[in-house]
Amino acid sequence: MKQRQVLLVEPDLSLAEPLAFWLRSQGYRPEMAATVKDAMLRAVHHPPGIVLLDLDLPDADGLGLLEAMRASEQLAHIPAVILTRRADKQTVLRAAELGACGYLLKQAFSLSQLDAKLQAARWVRVGTPTVVGSDPEPRASGKPSPALESPPEADPAETLRALKPVLARPDLVEAVERGGELRAMSPTVTQILKLTSNPRVSADSVVKTIKLDHAVALKIMKLANSSVFARGEPVSSVQRAVTRLGMEQVRQVVMNIGVMESFANAALPEGMTLPGFWQHAMAVGLIAAEIAAENKAFDAETAFTLGLLHDVGRLVLAEQLPEKYAEVAGVAQRSGLSLHEVEKRMLLDDHAEVMERLLRTWGMPRDLAEPIVLHHASMGTIRRQSPSRMVESATLALADRLASAMLLGHSGSGSVYSTRSFIEALTVPDRVLTRIIEQVPSELSELKLAMLAGEDADVWRTRADSLRERLNGRFDPVVISPDPLGDPVQLLCNELRSGIGEASEANLLVVHLPDAGQRAAVSNLIRTAEAEDIGRRLPMLVLSPAETIMPDQSLLEGRVHRRLRMPFRVDRFIEHCNALHGAEATPLRRAG
Repeated sequence: MKQRQVLLVEPDLSLAEPLAFWLRSQGYRPEMAATVKDAMLRAVHHPPGIVLLDLDLPDADGLGLLEAMRASEQLAHIPAVILTRRADKQTVLRAAELGACGYLLKQAFSLSQLDAKLQAARWVRVGTPTVVGSDPEPRASGKPSPALESPPEADPAETLRALKPVLARPDLVEAVERGGELRAMSPTVTQILKLTSNPRVSADSVVKTIKLDHAVALKIMKLANSSVFARGEPVSSVQRAVTRLGMEQVRQVVMNIGVMESFANAALPEGMTLPGFWQHAMAVGLIAAEIAAENKAFDAETAFTLGLLHDVGRLVLAEQLPEKYAEVAGVAQRSGLSLHEVEKRMLLDDHAEVMERLLRTWGMPRDLAEPIVLHHASMGTIRRQSPSRMVESATLALADRLASAMLLGHSGSGSVYSTRSFIEALTVPDRVLTRIIEQVPSELSELKLAMLAGEDADVWRTRADSLRERLNGRFDPVVISPDPLGDPVQLLCNELRSGIGEASEANLLVVHLPDAGQRAAVSNLIRTAEAEDIGRRLPMLVLSPAETIMPDQSLLEGRVHRRLRMPFRVDRFIEHCNALHGAEATPLRRAG
């Protein structure tokens, strides 16, 4: 049982090893850690049933570990028993506020007392501590105040290195080969693909075949009228749709429809749905098509197909390796790592590399493979590895980042990445970014009516709606960013904001600090916003790529603040916002 798993956090081996031996003798399964960092790393990979915790740890106060656990949805419920030499009232009360369900003093405890605390902890979800050897005051009522600073974060590189493969490469190859066949394609789709492979086929023959399947005909007409293909007046017949698209594009559109049909019954891990998956795919396609139409380096139709197919490898992995992929998705969620990084480590290939194999199997154009393989890569990596397809690869990568930040569907990753280097590399004008932000959501709403017809009610529920329900109360942030247009943090906050369009008082400062070179500029933006617009010092959440990249220290002193590593998962962002919820603003500090 999970309640028998104990994470023993004790730096003194002369005590830790005898305790671990005793725990095993009592039927528990102990795992030892000596630091806050190591304990968090182990907890996110293998959440324990109980934490037995010393507070005097070499890298940080053990209370910081409790704070980090209470800020995590995956770890918040885990009971903790404190075993420490610290008996001061302030520490005891703080441990109580953080939900410790037992507090024992090393200088005054017995194994029978420890056993009683552990037995009680197995059946509670965060209780009130009692202290052996002292008489603390009762726990204060009300919600605990957030700590001034963030609890320590696990190093993502160390977390990745700790992950082990869950299958051998031959097993992965076999699974991908099984998933390579397009199954359950309708007779109409199969016949159209056969007809359009013949360069001498007549348009009338294709039109007659399309008309045999009303659902396919509707999808083709809807796509022909979408922003991807629309040229001139809307089409109102299959004949005009085929004429507008052209035979090659009809084949590509029908292949896209066939791929969606073939995975209509795919089983996905918890937290993912097929409607959400395809909404994200279509959103990426629509955004990529907008960018391609502007830079004219390649056609918008191909850009849309890239978007529609870029994550399909994830469906194959989920369908062919359901238990293992559910484990991978769970590790990514608990650790805060990006899903594709965990895929690569635990499955030996990520979903993009799987998709490259599928494209070859399906006979799709080779031009599609390289951008899909690199859609999670940095701009620097794309320049080095894909010089001949740099524009296509960067376009798809940027479209994926924008769609994720705008919460348009959900394909399982849930991560938010920086966009600036891609916008600069592609020289995307502000007017195009504005058009994407303002128009793509409504275009997606129209397109999904046809493409996802027959799906369940989740088609109509947005990801933003679901995520807002997880926020503790009102979320009205002021976002500080050096480049607000197209900034992923700004886009995310716009979607999560409470009472969109309503006037309300700001209650959180969200700061995106993309690199150390922007520290002075961002710090000045914070000072200006608080002095001229806000009028007080709000609790602050900083998004930055490293612990050392923070606003000026004077802006942090005396302020409740947290930091989240960029890139980040949206669920972690919400956890940090919830941890800051209710923290009070403080008066501005006046110079002199």
